[in-house]
Amino acid sequence: MARGRKAMTLEQKIENAKTAEVTKAQSDFIGWLKESTGLWVDERSVILAQKLYNEFLTTPAAAAAIAERKAEAANKAAERAEKSREAFLKRAEKLGYAVEKISDEAAE
Repeated sequence: MARGRKAMTLEQKIENAKTAEVTKAQSDFIGWLKESTGLWVDERSVILAQKLYNEFLTTPAAAAAIAERKAEAANKAAERAEKSREAFLKRAEKLGYAVEKISDEAAE
């Protein structure tokens, strides 16, 4: 006989989050948010966000957006590295140094 809990569906998780009672810790957190930010904070929205954010991250749309942001960040990093390399080469040239390009195999 199998033991353990049966996995809940997303719909069940959403329904549970919609009807969940506020815990003391959540109430304290909501109070802290209001006090710290000076903004009105909707209690139910905070609870929904806490309970469902990880579910959101597993959706195809969120995964695609994360992948897109990572690719964009990698492209920006490559652009910065290239600009840095170009600046180095210009500075070396101004100082009268010759920079010789070598392959990775030749560097070993």
